[in-house]
Amino acid sequence: MWGLWPGFRQQWCFGRVRQLDQLFLVISKSEQFRRSHAYDFQKELREELKAATVNNYVAVLKNMFTFAVDLDKDIIDAHPLVHFRKLPTDERALRIMEPHEERQLVQSIFDRNPVIGAYAGILGETGLLKWHFVNLDSGLLTAEASKNRKVRHIPLSDFAIELFKTLLRISGVPYCFPRPETMDRWKDSDGPLEDPVEGLGWENWIRGWHDFRHYRATQWIMTAWTP
Repeated sequence: MWGLWPGFRQQWCFGRVRQLDQLFLVISKSEQFRRSHAYDFQKELREELKAATVNNYVAVLKNMFTFAVDLDKDIIDAHPLVHFRKLPTDERALRIMEPHEERQLVQSIFDRNPVIGAYAGILGETGLLKWHFVNLDSGLLTAEASKNRKVRHIPLSDFAIELFKTLLRISGVPYCFPRPETMDRWKDSDGPLEDPVEGLGWENWIRGWHDFRHYRATQWIMTAWTP
């Protein structure tokens, strides 16, 4: 199978393709791709990875084809993976942070890296956020279209507003969470999260930034607010 798409598995599905022209190169060969290839791909990955991880890789593949179909019918006129089934996975009970735990983790991150600490305390999913989408006077930020393609208007807590006030504004850099060394936004915030989590001994249940999102979603549900 992989002879049809040389290096496809290694390059795309393991995250080594980053350039848009390489993406189009892969898509342009989609006429050779069949649904059976996806099943072979799924089976081969399952020998090495957990079912949930395999499902994530297949989701990337499906999104790539969706993008190609939406972009230009001349590239691909039909999606080969419509209704493609995921592998069954065991449900895992989520351990949601309590408010005092969230504050403790934010403080631990902030002590090591104030920019990423603010990122964690404000929302934990807004690395691309720009200053013109933030209104501290009204206590609102606007999150641009996300996975559901909808713009969201999110109220800011007093805690989040105070964190915003700690952020450095760099001339010519529109992002709220900048990296002065590169004059650009932070592109890898995972590193600054690992040490604080390990320092608190929470690495067995804090997996990443999704834990902050789960925490905030839980708080919004408890207050009957829908973002």
